[in-house]
Amino acid sequence: MTVAETRGLVEPCIRVEVAGRELGQFSECTGIGAEYEVLEHREGGNNDFVHLLRGHRRHTNLVLKRGITDETALLAWFNDIEHNPPPALSITLLDYKGLPVRSYTFAAAIPIRWTGPNGSSQAPAAATETLEVGHQGLVP
Repeated sequence: MTVAETRGLVEPCIRVEVAGRELGQFSECTGIGAEYEVLEHREGGNNDFVHLLRGHRRHTNLVLKRGITDETALLAWFNDIEHNPPPALSITLLDYKGLPVRSYTFAAAIPIRWTGPNGSSQAPAAATETLEVGHQGLVP
C-alpha cells in the first residue's frame, strides 16, 4: 500500500478526453513535446560558423498506457475516427486528490496504434493497453 492510499488518496493519474468525452484515466503518458528542424546555411567566404535557421515544427506522438479496464470509450474512438474529422484531445494531469494540476490540448488527434494486453500464465504482470496518438500540435 502506498503512502497516498493510507491517507485515503489515489495515485496521480492522467485523464484523457476527446471532443468533451472522457476516454478514461491512464497511468502513463509520454511524447508531450515538439521540435523544429534545423536548417544549416553556410555563408560564402565566412568559415567561422554556420547559420542555424529554424525549419518546420514536428510533434511527437503521444503514448498513453493503462491497466486493462471495462471502459469501452477508447476502442470506440479508435474504431470511429474513420468516419469523423479528427477532434481535439485533452490531457489533464491529476494530483493525489484527483484535482487538475495542468492540462494540454492537442489539435486534430488521430489514434495511430492500439496495443492490447499480452498475457502469460508464467509471468504474473498486470495486463496493460497502450494507445499511440498523432496530432497537429498543442492548442495555445
